[in-house]
Amino acid sequence: MRVIDVRATAKSREALEHYLFDGYETMALGFGGSRYGAKTWTGSQIMGFRRLMYPNTRGLCLRTVQRAADLNLGEEIKHAFFKAHGMSVGKRSGGGVTYLEADKRFILPNGSMIQLAYCRLSSDWEQHLGLQWDDIWFEQAEQVKESMYDKFTGSNRPNNPDCISRMLLTFNPGGIGQEWIQKRIVNPETRDRRTVYIKSTVRECLSTLERDPSYIPQKLMKIKDRVTRQRWLDGDWDVINGSFFVLPDKVVRELFPPRYAQWQGAADYGYSKPFAYLLSAFWQDDKGNPHLHIQDMVYRARLDTDMQAKMSLEMEESVREYTKGSFKEVEYRLADPATGTPAPRESEDQSKAVADQWRDNGLYTYPAGKWSRPARWALVRRLFNQGILTISPRCAELISEIKRAVQMEDRDDIDQKKCADHALDCLAYLVCHLFGLNYGASKEIVDGYGRPLELVGDDERP
Repeated sequence: MRVIDVRATAKSREALEHYLFDGYETMALGFGGSRYGAKTWTGSQIMGFRRLMYPNTRGLCLRTVQRAADLNLGEEIKHAFFKAHGMSVGKRSGGGVTYLEADKRFILPNGSMIQLAYCRLSSDWEQHLGLQWDDIWFEQAEQVKESMYDKFTGSNRPNNPDCISRMLLTFNPGGIGQEWIQKRIVNPETRDRRTVYIKSTVRECLSTLERDPSYIPQKLMKIKDRVTRQRWLDGDWDVINGSFFVLPDKVVRELFPPRYAQWQGAADYGYSKPFAYLLSAFWQDDKGNPHLHIQDMVYRARLDTDMQAKMSLEMEESVREYTKGSFKEVEYRLADPATGTPAPRESEDQSKAVADQWRDNGLYTYPAGKWSRPARWALVRRLFNQGILTISPRCAELISEIKRAVQMEDRDDIDQKKCADHALDCLAYLVCHLFGLNYGASKEIVDGYGRPLELVGDDERP
């Protein structure tokens, strides 16, 4: 038995291990992210090893452009796999691998086959639906429609009973497939449990950096369009065209607030839609500059009110532990004003308000002010741009909502039909209460409710 040494990045090795050695728990694998993150190389290794491991099996490699399929896929499989592992490739069978140029097909001595194909038009790929394919590889899957992916799942069946059939998708963010790939492959909340996603990154792809050391600073970093730059450099699947917010550098970062910081919470009720609860710290530095840091959060759908309260309080306790004394107590918790209104029942009796149910379980909240939505989003933007507002990486759902927020066509507001804003509502409650809507827009000093201080009585001053 011959042992082959495979030199790969950590992410490529992870993709290989899942695809080659998983059982029936993995039926599809997505490997995507930044540009030149060894995705095509990894795909060629997967297709090659599977054909060697299982005789008389078939692999189909699909790409939207014929020339790219020939050059990128064909050459990568030929040189990066077969020749790199000491197997000769020729036009005629001579004990090695035969490449039939007219058919775009590799034939292995053990009876296995790798078929190259392009799928720009339906007539291009429909001819391959009638065969059984042990492996189907969608290269640049972001250029593929969801309907085509679904049709090929019916052809993903084993020719060798020992070979578990699987689908492989390699991709970059963007393209016509952005939405369905995000939903069915990338997002752990919505993808099938038998789908594995591994994020590739150019920063750890040594082969790319060795060939072109200036690729990142001179090419990717110089891209002017922020959306394209974040997709190609960071493999960021959340950032989308028409983004409502721009996250400056260093907004998302880990830090522990000082011991004198004041802590606040904010909750947004939801059941079928996610319940959100943010915990934040506010302080001023030695120069009097304010800072607001969103430290941690809860974000879950289909939680009853008692569980919402329990998980929020448990999260606070975990923050108390990992900040090692920085966080002591919450001064106040803000919530959607509607949570204080009892919900009517069919009988004459009134059920308890959500805020009352939270309070019964130890989560005390106060109604937040009713702010203008466009004005509060403008305040969030100002705090981002001035470096006042930062967010912990622990708050992944809040960060995702910020990145995926898109603008309505007819007004300066988030389009709630296209994107969620549950955690964003919590953020708005906090920033509006702490800073007031006019903060940073004028030199007028206001209190937490946006009122000029000279109009506020001494007994009302914060």
